[in-house]
Amino acid sequence: RGLPVTHIATAPGVPSRVYAAIAGLGVTRSNDGGQTWLPASRGVEGVVHRMSIDPRDPDVVVASTILLDAAGGYSPDGVVLRTTNGGQTWTEIDRLGGRSYDLARCAEDPSVLVAVRRWGMFRSSDGGATFVPMAGAGEQVFFSAAVDGPSCTHVVAFSNTPAAGFGMYVSNDGSHLVGPRTEGFAMSRTARADPVVRAIGGGRIVAGTVSGPFVSDDGGLTYFGGGEFLALFVTTFVENEGVLWAGTYGNGLWSLAPSESRWRRVPVEALDNDYTFSLLPFGAATAERGRVIVGSWGELVGRADGGSRFERIPNDGSPADNVFAFARLPDGTVLSA
Repeated sequence: RGLPVTHIATAPGVPSRVYAAIAGLGVTRSNDGGQTWLPASRGVEGVVHRMSIDPRDPDVVVASTILLDAAGGYSPDGVVLRTTNGGQTWTEIDRLGGRSYDLARCAEDPSVLVAVRRWGMFRSSDGGATFVPMAGAGEQVFFSAAVDGPSCTHVVAFSNTPAAGFGMYVSNDGSHLVGPRTEGFAMSRTARADPVVRAIGGGRIVAGTVSGPFVSDDGGLTYFGGGEFLALFVTTFVENEGVLWAGTYGNGLWSLAPSESRWRRVPVEALDNDYTFSLLPFGAATAERGRVIVGSWGELVGRADGGSRFERIPNDGSPADNVFAFARLPDGTVLSA
């Protein structure tokens, strides 16, 4: 027990390599799947909000941070950092744009990243060594983005700045954002929450907002969903065997089957905790295909069958904490923070 872990990331090519960001301590690194940890914070400023590991080299990591003010609270400023030696040293790449929130890396070309900043969006085409501002972003407050497509030029980002343009912004050339697009969004313009945007593949985009999750099947142009979530914001998304799962802050766990357009809430008798912060799916390649683990308020729960019930996962007897992040290793070990 101690300081909160803000993010966990495993190296795609070397899953035993794990990086953990700890508020107040920077970054630590494990080379053995979390059994032992080494300091990896030289040059790290502020609180690391997100890390993105280059799948081609586990030593290359880009991190987004929020700087602290004199009183130890969050300031309006942030830094994008990069290491090429596994965290032995970090280099400042950019501190323009204020707080640095999300990082989105393109699966088709890992050299393409998008950095989501407090004031604007920035794109890298060299693995995070440099970033350039995207036109059309202005000074909207962006919190999350997704980048996909064969040429990695399709970028979708959500802004919840009422005065500057509330809604989804889309780029099809990787350089210019157009928006806001609000068709299908039934939302309050005064709502304040950190949106979550994810590219699922095949043109499907999922946006989690203060009014629930919205899904686009046309690359972010139009959306459906929301409404029934009673204006409680979405904290996380995963896809597992075609089923989308959405965790919310205070309104339980929801799912959307491939053939449906309406989200369904997991019954209270199946999952009686309304606060779901993180989700970990077990895909078709695993022995427990279809299983989903939920990180919740003070507990871990796992889906025991087709979704009609969840069961609590015992811990080591220590007091339970809120679970905000997961990492799964090749041997089936699950790390939680």
